[in-house]
Amino acid sequence: MRLFYTHVRRVVARVAPYCLGIPALSLSLVACNSSAGGPGGNNGQGSNTSTSGGNSATGGNGPGTAGSTVGMAGAGQNPDTGSPIQAAPTWRLTNREYVSSVQDLLKGVVVTTPLDPDGAMAGYKVGQGAGDATVAAYYAAAIEAAAAADLTKLVPCDAAAITATPADCAGKFIDAVGPKAYRRPVDAESRAALLALYTTVSAQFGFEAGVRSLLEQLLQSPYFLYHLELEEQALGAGAVAVAGFSMASRLSYLIWGSMPDDAAFTKAAAGELTTPEQIEGEARRLLADQRAHTGLYNFYEQWMHADRLPPVKGGKYKDAYNDAMRASIMASFNAQVDASLWSPNGVAMLLNATQAFVNEQTAPLFGVTGITGNNLQVANINPAERIGILAHPAVMGALATEDGTHPIKRGVFVWDQLLCQELPNPPPNIPVFPGVPPNSSVRTAFETFTSDPGCQGCHRRINPVGFLFENYDSLGAYTKTDDNGQAVVASGTIVGASLQDGSDDAAINLATPTAVDLAKNMSNSASVAHCLVTQLYRYTVKRPETSGDTASIDTLAGAYASTAQSMPDLLAGLATSAAFTNRWNQE
Repeated sequence: MRLFYTHVRRVVARVAPYCLGIPALSLSLVACNSSAGGPGGNNGQGSNTSTSGGNSATGGNGPGTAGSTVGMAGAGQNPDTGSPIQAAPTWRLTNREYVSSVQDLLKGVVVTTPLDPDGAMAGYKVGQGAGDATVAAYYAAAIEAAAAADLTKLVPCDAAAITATPADCAGKFIDAVGPKAYRRPVDAESRAALLALYTTVSAQFGFEAGVRSLLEQLLQSPYFLYHLELEEQALGAGAVAVAGFSMASRLSYLIWGSMPDDAAFTKAAAGELTTPEQIEGEARRLLADQRAHTGLYNFYEQWMHADRLPPVKGGKYKDAYNDAMRASIMASFNAQVDASLWSPNGVAMLLNATQAFVNEQTAPLFGVTGITGNNLQVANINPAERIGILAHPAVMGALATEDGTHPIKRGVFVWDQLLCQELPNPPPNIPVFPGVPPNSSVRTAFETFTSDPGCQGCHRRINPVGFLFENYDSLGAYTKTDDNGQAVVASGTIVGASLQDGSDDAAINLATPTAVDLAKNMSNSASVAHCLVTQLYRYTVKRPETSGDTASIDTLAGAYASTAQSMPDLLAGLATSAAFTNRWNQE
């Protein structure tokens, strides 16, 4: 068995990796055919012209697998910069979307192969162009997933039918799994090429090898790896409404973080994902499913920078902190954000909560005793020491060094992520922080480091916020002494919290003795709720907002406030916004 799989891998290795393309950020992709051959050539020779939409000077011909190619639209530019409908590249699945999609497609298979890192846009992860490392990782992951798949769950034939009519069963497998992998119907040309691949492999190695080779091919297809909107792309230049299979995918990846289910495919095929009412109805169906909660973990972790929690900590945590503890911290974080934001007045709950989700490993970080076992339990925390999510170990641990606190990271985080008042990047000639001298506090060392008058434009805002969190060590445990053994002095006066209309936000712009006081003050601020809406908008449209998005964001923020900060209503509003329900095709 091992020998024939080795041969199959060699067959696929000759062609499949190169059919992903070699794009730059402009998505100028190479087109090629797979081992199944196709109209552009035989056994991967020759190139095809895209039949799935026009290409631009920056778009190029898309990659082809199973004998067909896909036209990839480049970024382009909507000349109306005041419109919320702006052009975007054709994104690949993010690594998290890829893993979730494989798991759903193959009914439980979890890919463990390391994938090429995601790119970033507007502070959130995106799947950008595929280079050699991306291709190699997808190739290895496809082999892993195909080998692990339980074919009895995927092939709609019993053993007798497989023995009697194996080619028939392979065709039924393509018809059952192919549309789910492609997230739209498989065209006749692609189906024929997939069947030809099965025939080639199965002729020498049998039915099972032939079907597993199909899985490897499907998982390396651009139809699987990219967020393609082929029907809309083919409609010509300008603003185009997104509907059908493309809308099913948009909704599913926004809300569930994975591929659409059978009900979504049925609605798409029937033309029932076209009107605003139909789209909102489908969004609310997805939101009623538990997968909406877990799907949004991806947003929470990136928004709050919890995904940056490192795999290693030094100092007093060198031996105690490991993969299991990190996983427990992340599970605690997601549970707390989820419980808060899906409750009425979600932002207030997020910042004010006096309960945490802990297990035996994480309870000491929260100052909680008497917890045993690995399962998360709801526990009361000391509200004099911490409340809400800002002091959570996932956040504090991410906004720290390996073995110490970092007031600047923590201060910048609050301004950028919670208030959407992004501070400029520091100039390139800033020296490296020299560390904390003996007998000096961390606060004093950072005050000295940032004391140059030229730094005060930003640091008069950053430092007072960052110093409030000095009561939380490099993994978020409460402490009254800093990393250098000095007493923590956390209080400060926060300045510069200007609202969009130029006024100051009284809930933030004040003397603040502790991080607990800051969290209480911010929970009453309309600025924080508006910023959450803005952050979710950026995550959804995968770009920074422009002047054309202001009205949409303000409308969503107003509705969010009027519905007692309802997360389902906010997401349903996003799903029917102009930027989400349309695309811009370039010339």
